[in-house]
Amino acid sequence: MGNLRKVIASISLVAILSTFAVTNAAFAKSPYTDVGDNHWFTTEGWDVKVKAAGIFTNTTAMPEQDVIRFHMAKMVAVAADLDMDDLEAFPSGIYTDVPAANEFYKYVQAGRQADVFTEKTKFDGAGLTNRAQAAKVIVQSFGLEAAAPAKAVYSDVKLAYTGADEWMNNINTAYCYGIVKGDAKFRAADNVKRAELAKMLIVASDADKLKSDCKATVASDDDANDDANDDANDDANDDDDVVTGGDLEVSLSGDNPSADTIPASATSVALAAWDFKAGSAAAEIKSLTVHKFGVVNLAATHSCYLYDGNDRLTSGTSVNSTTNVAVFNSLNYKVPAKTEKTLWLKCDVGVTVASGEGGFELVDAAAVNAGESEVTGAFPIKAEKFQFSTTAVGTVTLTSNGSVAVPKVGEDDVTLARFKVDVATEAAKLSKVGIYFGAGTLSTSDLQN
Repeated sequence: MGNLRKVIASISLVAILSTFAVTNAAFAKSPYTDVGDNHWFTTEGWDVKVKAAGIFTNTTAMPEQDVIRFHMAKMVAVAADLDMDDLEAFPSGIYTDVPAANEFYKYVQAGRQADVFTEKTKFDGAGLTNRAQAAKVIVQSFGLEAAAPAKAVYSDVKLAYTGADEWMNNINTAYCYGIVKGDAKFRAADNVKRAELAKMLIVASDADKLKSDCKATVASDDDANDDANDDANDDANDDDDVVTGGDLEVSLSGDNPSADTIPASATSVALAAWDFKAGSAAAEIKSLTVHKFGVVNLAATHSCYLYDGNDRLTSGTSVNSTTNVAVFNSLNYKVPAKTEKTLWLKCDVGVTVASGEGGFELVDAAAVNAGESEVTGAFPIKAEKFQFSTTAVGTVTLTSNGSVAVPKVGEDDVTLARFKVDVATEAAKLSKVGIYFGAGTLSTSDLQN
């Protein structure tokens, strides 16, 4: 019995010491003075890893602060170990707001030379970085092979691999390497925090294996050669293989919306339409920079998008309150040879505080980043000037209306959803409704309407 008591006492002592060790670890002091003991950045041990990697070198980390583009460039360059020794000067007209004397010059230049950043007139170093942009620069800076899960992980991110949805590909790739978690929504337009981006970079630096539910979306060299031999004719007509770089003529579209008064809180308001006509060879618009003219101050909650007809091409982008510019990056929008395409600018205007006039324009050829293509047009190409009112717009509310029977494979004329439409304040005309289909195992190609 005495021996048993000694054994129990020994076990109890070990348990106490183990608890003591765990407790001390849980409340270990962060190397950063502004990170609390209970902050996830500390309790999960990311602060120590970030400090060791040299991502945050100061005594403070500012973990909950939004990441400006200058800081993003530095964090990425350091974490991905981009070459900062053999730097060239920026090409003429590129990043004119980042002189060589700027403390972040080498980080921005390193990212540009590594094709992490899209070349454009301004870098906008004080602008904020959203979650979609963070996924893009991480995937590109670490050279991660494009990948996607077997089915959609986020309700707001489609499984798309080409064209204007490239930003979604980066998010899917980041998920597949464990850089971001599979929550219900990705919230691509939300600003990324410094602690969040730092953690993503640490994970990316050790990302060498795909999740079990993912697969690469880019074929290996052997597969590509086999496909080329088997389907040479099909490949020759594939849009993804079209060689771009032809001339691109830009003009105001004949369908450009007429000037009108826009009430506060109006959504999806068409404010401009520009035509892009390719010459004898196809062209590709990599990014588009639009400039707001006029005296109106847009609401802080406004958001603008680019559309091709009814297809939205971009996530929400806001107009910089200082430069009055909105930049739509990673478009990769192809204009086939001898074809004219129209891009529409539509905005959710938010709650207008003070009325005023304003419109949008393409200032010069540099506003259209088309790679090697020569961009021509009668610049500046101005759309109409609109009157922004403080009077609130009426509302249209859609709600679920009853339940529907579970459909069977092969059935026709199946009801998949029912909605009730309520209109308030003023009469309304409903011209179209966007419906998201996803979060399941059925492919959209299996549905016909």
